[in-house]
Amino acid sequence: MNKMSAFILAGGESKRFGRDKSLYIYKNKPLIEHVFDVLKTIFIDISIISNDYDRYSYLRLPSFPDNINGKGPLIGIHSALCHSKTSNAFIVACDMPNIDSKFIKYLISISMGFDVIIPYINNNYEPLHAIYSRDCIVHIKKQIEDGERKISSFFDKVTVKKINKEVIDQYADCTHVFKNINFLKDLE
Repeated sequence: MNKMSAFILAGGESKRFGRDKSLYIYKNKPLIEHVFDVLKTIFIDISIISNDYDRYSYLRLPSFPDNINGKGPLIGIHSALCHSKTSNAFIVACDMPNIDSKFIKYLISISMGFDVIIPYINNNYEPLHAIYSRDCIVHIKKQIEDGERKISSFFDKVTVKKINKEVIDQYADCTHVFKNINFLKDLE
């Protein structure tokens, strides 16, 4: 089991989905449980970032609210890092039911010496399936204070290791593993 902390971000409003997608039943269990089932094979310390603890209390995981008022996943990442018991944390969205343990273990294996270890496909980051260092906290807080919500907005201030498609394909199927659920049709 890995000594790195892991956090599931479950604070979204699910506006595009039309209802709470984190608890939507997909393949016989809620979406968040698909994520949790993979993480528990890798991590000892797993928590949820959500402003509604009761919704996820049945998972018996620690849950922490956003520690800065506002909306968006950048605030969720900041909250996760502030609560992390380890210097690095794997942070993933609750709506990615196809995450892959082999690929996550690979990310962990190369995490030393970087502040962000992140998949990078077709000139796009996958920021809600990445490892972040607690050294990012101060930079993220500054971006939030400046009104910036884009996750990659602080990347120029930290050391970033991009993991390209060719490397990812050695461990997981890019078209499958990073698919997040925004609409009901995404489950088809």
